[in-house]
Amino acid sequence: MYKAAFTCAFLVTLCASALSAPSERDYLARIGAHAEKGEADRLRALAAEFYRAYPKSNAVADVRLFVADAEEAPDEAIGQYRVLLDKYRYFEKRDYAALRICETLYLCARWEELAAESAKAAELFPKSEHLSRYLLYRAKAFIHLERYDEARAACRRATEINRDYDELAGVLLVLAYVERKTTGYSRAYLFSLRELVTGFPNAPTAPGALYLLGRFYENGADYGRAHSAYADLMKRYPRAVESGFAAGRMEEVKAHKPTPLPYLPGEAAVRDADPLDISPEIEAGQTEDDAEIAYAVALGPFHSRAEAERVRGIISGEFSPIQAVAVAGRHLIYVGRVRDTDAAVSLKIRLAEEFAMNGNIVRIRKDDNRRYIYGD
Repeated sequence: MYKAAFTCAFLVTLCASALSAPSERDYLARIGAHAEKGEADRLRALAAEFYRAYPKSNAVADVRLFVADAEEAPDEAIGQYRVLLDKYRYFEKRDYAALRICETLYLCARWEELAAESAKAAELFPKSEHLSRYLLYRAKAFIHLERYDEARAACRRATEINRDYDELAGVLLVLAYVERKTTGYSRAYLFSLRELVTGFPNAPTAPGALYLLGRFYENGADYGRAHSAYADLMKRYPRAVESGFAAGRMEEVKAHKPTPLPYLPGEAAVRDADPLDISPEIEAGQTEDDAEIAYAVALGPFHSRAEAERVRGIISGEFSPIQAVAVAGRHLIYVGRVRDTDAAVSLKIRLAEEFAMNGNIVRIRKDDNRRYIYGD
């Protein structure tokens, strides 16, 4: 009698337990809901239950992805994404995990790692819908590493494969930035801005592109077109952050009493722009001889801005002025400003004898607001 009662009670308990245990579908629904609400602690706890209840489920990788996305510690999140890349070779969202690694490294400003990871992702997933984003992150990493030629190459490859309107505009804006860093306010930079302003007026990048166009004109003392670009920016995109920037610049522009002019650059304007303009990279606040022709000694090129600044620091107490210039991906230092070649030769000898630094004599010509350097 007792044995029969015990057996009956055991079966009832077993059935009740079976009825109360969540199904795989129930688990996934609840996990998804916690992920959507950003409830990380509940998500992790439920995921641990799911792993124990359904260790061989085909959805384990999806749950791991939810957990990785909810992780706040960057290194922990990257580690979890790597598990998906290394242990779940047939998981269809591995390319997304690779993208999330790139995004995390970008937010952490870990440029060397980002350059390597984005290259790895592009190689692993050449047909992924995220390929252009890998390339864009690669370009941004190279920009921060001051490897501008490689950044330009990554951007151009991204433009070849990306047909998404907003994403393509974003790539072109980064490419414009590369042109600005390597060629200054040049023909290539103006062409990039024109392509953005005229071809992508509804993209998120539109306010930024229009603001940069206004800055281009302002740099060239073309205050009428700068005024028009800023005014149109504030009218068309009043809530954009760039509108606030433009309002600040307008005060400076108005001081020149500009006559508003059409700001969209035509073919003639692009053609007439300087192919190379390094003057914007010359640091503000340095003294400069007002003579139209002067001479200096060029040191470099250096592979990075940090290296150039180190050399500049060594000689800064002995020579003046010293100007740091970045052009075409190179970093140069121009030492001194003298009126004739004999004085320039003396300066070059001093640098060689006192600091063991061999430089080249260059000629600097000043024309309105621009400076042109020859002989490097």
